[in-house]
Amino acid sequence: MRLFGRRRRPGPAALVDDGSLRLVGSGRDPVRGEAAVLDDIAAAGHDPSSPVLVRQLFELDDPVDRSALVAALGETGYEVSTQPSTADAPTAASGPEQVVGRRTQVLTVLAAAQARARMTGLETRLACRYLGWEALAPLQEREGPLR
Repeated sequence: MRLFGRRRRPGPAALVDDGSLRLVGSGRDPVRGEAAVLDDIAAAGHDPSSPVLVRQLFELDDPVDRSALVAALGETGYEVSTQPSTADAPTAASGPEQVVGRRTQVLTVLAAAQARARMTGLETRLACRYLGWEALAPLQEREGPLR
């Protein structure tokens, strides 16, 4: 049943993290703030009204908390994958595990700030480190190859 005759707008078409997207911005420094990162993304030529693939990045120390982190990210609409961390030792058995949540959305300052607050909350409840977020977008047709 619709509330007050309104239909829910469909979300943006899902982007796939298959190597065809380029990094347009990164919010790894919480002191810098999301507004400055989004300004940089717009200044680089990305249309702010176009959807991007947002990757939320975590390092997980305790595998016991993996299912809780995956469930929490899944509840907020993120597709989740895990892999050995590339930052530490190449032996996955002894090093931390990287957990990546991916979601396609139109990135706004409010959405980015709310997501950072949610992810920081997960960091305080679980044995993990929130590393920040990255925004990826398709290569624009007018752009040449990355150099």
